[in-house]
Formats: sequence, C-alpha cells, structure tokens
Amino acid sequence: MRRPDAPRWGLAALIVLGALLLSSARVHSLRPDEAWLAWALHYDPTEITGQRWQIDTVGDALRFARDDVAQAWVRLSTAPPPARASGMLLNGWALLAGDSEAALRLPLVWAALVLSALGLRGLWAARWTRRLMALVPLALAGGIGLWLAQPAPDWRGFIAAVAAQRAADQAAFIAWEPHSVIAYYDRRTPIRVGVSVDVGWRDFSPDELADLVARFDDYETIWLLIDGRAELTQALFEGLDADRSLLWTYREQLAGFVAYRFQR
Repeated sequence: MRRPDAPRWGLAALIVLGALLLSSARVHSLRPDEAWLAWALHYDPTEITGQRWQIDTVGDALRFARDDVAQAWVRLSTAPPPARASGMLLNGWALLAGDSEAALRLPLVWAALVLSALGLRGLWAARWTRRLMALVPLALAGGIGLWLAQPAPDWRGFIAAVAAQRAADQAAFIAWEPHSVIAYYDRRTPIRVGVSVDVGWRDFSPDELADLVARFDDYETIWLLIDGRAELTQALFEGLDADRSLLWTYREQLAGFVAYRFQR
C-alpha cells in the first residue's frame, strides 16, 4: 500500500537531485567528446557564406537556421545514426539555448530527473515486481549523475589565465583542432587574437619553421600555443630559444596543451 507522504518525499528528492545535477552540469569544463559535439553544433557562417551573419529580418533568421542545420548535418555525418539523430535534436536546442556547458548538459539533467521520477513512483507501488523494475530507471539516472559529476581538467580557468596574460599586439604560433576543448574555450575567451600563425593545418619543414620564426623578429613578445604536437612544439621552442635576445618568461601546460611566452 502506498504511503500517504510518498509524493511529498518523492518531490523533495527530485528537487534535491535536480539541484545536484545542475551544479555538476555547471562546475566542470567540457570533456573532449563534449567539445566535439559542441563544435558540430556551433554554427560558423564563414564556412557557408564566407562572412559573419547579420540578422535584420525574419528571412535572415530563417536562412540562418537553415544553414545552421545544414552545417550540423555535415559535421555529424561521421557519427553513428543514433548519435546523429540525437545530435540534430540537440542542435535545435542549442539554437535556442546556446552551447554553454550547462546548456549542452541540461537535456541530460532532464533525462535523469524523468528517469528518477519513474523509478521513485515504481518504488512506492504496491506490487513488488513494479518495485523491482523501478531499479532500472533509477540505475540509468544514477549513471547519468555519475557521468555529470566526473571531474575534467579545468580548461575554462586555464584558457582564461592564458588570455589574461596575452595582449592582442603579441605574436603567436598556434595549433589545435577546431573540434578540441581548446577551440571551444577559445571561442568564449579568445587566446587566438592579434597576430597569429596557424602551424597546425599542415606539416612544415624545419626550414619553413625557421623562416616563420625569423618573420617575428620585430615583435617584443612571442607565444607558442600548441595542443598535442610535441615535435612541432620542440622545433619552434628550439628556434625561439636560439635567439639570445629572447627570454622564456611564461610556461603553463594542461594535458597536451602548452602555452609558452618569450620576451625580448
């Protein structure tokens, strides 16, 4: 027999669970798989129109939405069909809510709350078979909660710290993938500002790298902002370190990403 206070306790449990899930959704930086999904959903109009969008009319908004969906469809084409379908649904959500950490994870929070509600309702059922079956949605909700609570490197704080150190008039060699965590946080707190040379889009010979380093002779400050390319980082570092007028004044590293600063 159902206890009279079961609905009240169930609602209280859902409120507490929702608060914990929302906190977990906000606190951690994105993980690589989430950053890839954020890239797939993030509309870059320069890939389609060659210029930034300016929405002045309803027609502009409709074309923006059309191109956003088309770009997401192409980027999600490498994902399995179920992931592609859920990604397109999430793309519609991102059009309205944005692609912040909390916005991307909010559908998972809702799913966990719905599963928890179903499970709690089953636990207070009269039949023991329904109580046993209630463990399935509760286990799924618990799995979502554990995934959201899983810690990740503090990319948000790391990129903010590098951005605070780098001025727009300082030169930089940069290299990272467009779907990486670095790219996601660079879109929010840009570290690719001012004069920057992308050395990650193809392989450069030692002579080409030496020529690129020489082209920065007139700059007082030169940065290396490179993700996961140890040989490239070493080659550029050695080229800059060989210049006796440059001093190595800043070094930060998180996972495979390094940020070096040289100053004259």
